[in-house]
Amino acid sequence: MDSVLAVSAGGGHTMIIKKDHTLWATGFNHNGELGLGDTTPHVNPVQVTSGVPVSAVSAGGWHTMILKNDGSLWATGNNTWGQLGTGDTNSIWTLTPVMMSGVAAVSAGLGHTMILKNDGTLWATGYNYPGTLGTGDTTHVLTPVNVWP
Repeated sequence: MDSVLAVSAGGGHTMIIKKDHTLWATGFNHNGELGLGDTTPHVNPVQVTSGVPVSAVSAGGWHTMILKNDGSLWATGNNTWGQLGTGDTNSIWTLTPVMMSGVAAVSAGLGHTMILKNDGTLWATGYNYPGTLGTGDTTHVLTPVNVWP
């Protein structure tokens, strides 16, 4: 078995990147947070991706954010507050692209997501009470908004 490159533990699921840059998932999957196209829990790691290599993953409360080597951002799982950044509140069971490029890092929280772009700007989307996103208000943001600088 290939060695592990990175791991991220969420609310009830774990995401694993192997050294070959494939993405694997295990655990609860009630909101499609494993990105497998269903809501079936898995007690053993199951491969999620092939193709474009995954460089980073962040498992949130009930959603997962994936950064591919080409700088594209992908999301799956619960989207109650727009934490996937797809422009709506529809939960998604498969990896779906977020309309952002040039992403350097991503961090998924309980119901929000923070995104660092290559140009040093910080972006946020999702649950924003009491000001979790740093936007100066408490409005839940459905698409990533620039919060710094």
